[in-house]
Amino acid sequence: MLVVVLLAVVEARGACSVDERGDVREALRRCTSVRVVGEVVAKPVVVTESQTLEIEGRWRAWPTPDGFKILEEKHRQYQPVIDVVGSRVRVTGGGVLDGQGDKYWWHDRAGNHLRPPRLLRVRGEDVEISRLHFINSPFWTIHLFLCRRVTVTNVTITNIGASQTDGVDVDSCEQTLVDSIRVTARDDAIAYKATMGVSRAHVARRVYAAGDGSRGGSLAVGSETNRGISDVLIESSNVENASAGILIKTRPSRGGYIRNILFRDIKMARVHRPLYLDAAYGGDTTSDDCCAVPPRDSAVDVTNITFNTIHATPWDGLRGATLVGTDRVPFRDLHFRGLRLNGTADAAKPSFYKCCCAFGDSSDTFPPSLARPTRRVCWNKKS
Repeated sequence: MLVVVLLAVVEARGACSVDERGDVREALRRCTSVRVVGEVVAKPVVVTESQTLEIEGRWRAWPTPDGFKILEEKHRQYQPVIDVVGSRVRVTGGGVLDGQGDKYWWHDRAGNHLRPPRLLRVRGEDVEISRLHFINSPFWTIHLFLCRRVTVTNVTITNIGASQTDGVDVDSCEQTLVDSIRVTARDDAIAYKATMGVSRAHVARRVYAAGDGSRGGSLAVGSETNRGISDVLIESSNVENASAGILIKTRPSRGGYIRNILFRDIKMARVHRPLYLDAAYGGDTTSDDCCAVPPRDSAVDVTNITFNTIHATPWDGLRGATLVGTDRVPFRDLHFRGLRLNGTADAAKPSFYKCCCAFGDSSDTFPPSLARPTRRVCWNKKS
């Protein structure tokens, strides 16, 4: 079938406009600024140095794997739908980016073990992602990877068909800002990771996160802590209809560290576990014995985590807090300030918390169980 390329090109300005009869990849090869209007079905593209991609219409990802190259990375997977490589790049426009995830969510991968494509990956510096609605991502939606000074703002993400469709994954990056986003997904709304490099100096604010009631919706750190995650602020955000509100996850085999994390002014409604800290996430074998004092050595250093003004509204499904460290990965220097987990009558019982190997201090908390005079913030055995 002959593909007709329709490009309105202003050569002096390096600007192109592409509609449903056009070829976005050809436009990006020719122009520094590409405007996509109408409804297009496009194969994967690469946005490079100093380019602007404005999606004003509806961009639908190529619906079959034959349109994607296979990347030989740690996990073999298809290339992203949009791959940003370079500095001073903008992806914006007010339109919709549809990953057509239903074509991939149930795809049989038993033979080649390929992960589905990410919807958007960013590898570069001084990048802006703004004013877009991402829907039906086949896998992670926005993956910031080995990047610096990236802003994600005024973005909506809607993935309700499958798990592993994270909203924003900040992975091995420095100095990122995520501001004013709405995420509905069956996995983490936002997650900070360190698979290939140190991840540090991040801010997320005004995040609205929602799951489907049984999965997803979390504000997460981990579980990929290999190279170390530090200096993260998540504030002024809301979590609803989620399995876990604040989620910190790792395991001994991951290694690395999680340090200097501040969650501030987080409001939750219909969240089963407002606080979920798991040092054996993913099934590492651990001892059933809890630590009487913090061990000297740990496989993952998790320290100086502050929870300031965290409020969960009452409902019958509220399960309280899970703070389960291990003898190999204890949680040190946990600080609780103004915590309100207003659940059922069970909130006053020790079983409202699942605690082990967690150490720190607390003040002005409800239930008051965390406000103990010792440095151990929870019971000395799992409950």
